[in-house]
Amino acid sequence: MFPKAQWFAVAAMSLAQVTQAAEVMTVEQAVTRAQELSPQMRAAQARRDAAVDQMHSVRGQLLPSVAVSEEFQHYDKPFSVVFALPGIPNPPTFTAREHNTNTFTAAVRQPLLGLVHLSQDYSAASSNADAADAQLEVAQSAIREQVETTFLRLFEARAALQVAEASEAQLTEQVTLS
Repeated sequence: MFPKAQWFAVAAMSLAQVTQAAEVMTVEQAVTRAQELSPQMRAAQARRDAAVDQMHSVRGQLLPSVAVSEEFQHYDKPFSVVFALPGIPNPPTFTAREHNTNTFTAAVRQPLLGLVHLSQDYSAASSNADAADAQLEVAQSAIREQVETTFLRLFEARAALQVAEASEAQLTEQVTLS
């Protein structure tokens, strides 16, 4: 986290840039701009996105997984095994493979014993994602508070300047009348 003095300096520089550009900025515009430029906000958003992705990853492990594979092979000729037995004129043959062979495999995996552990991991990841959302909201609120405080200080300084100018004008008028 950045100290408040640094945020005040950033806000003051932003206000100075706005003043130089002769552009009027509302408080909401300043808050939005500060939140867009804030490294604290980007870090909180990245933590939230990572927590949500982790939650989705664990949730995906709860579902069964399916693995499918197929293998096709073509040979130049069939392969036959001859059982040569003594005294038999025509030995029996066994065809081990044809010209074309095909192997198809489908496997489904569901970790039944690990479901309790995975559901606890999912619950923890969900809680982590909720905490990251809360941290993002805290960061947004902190930046909003800092920008609004800076605007109030600016308005306060402008009001004090106007009071001082009015007092100076009244004193000058009193001096000329006396």
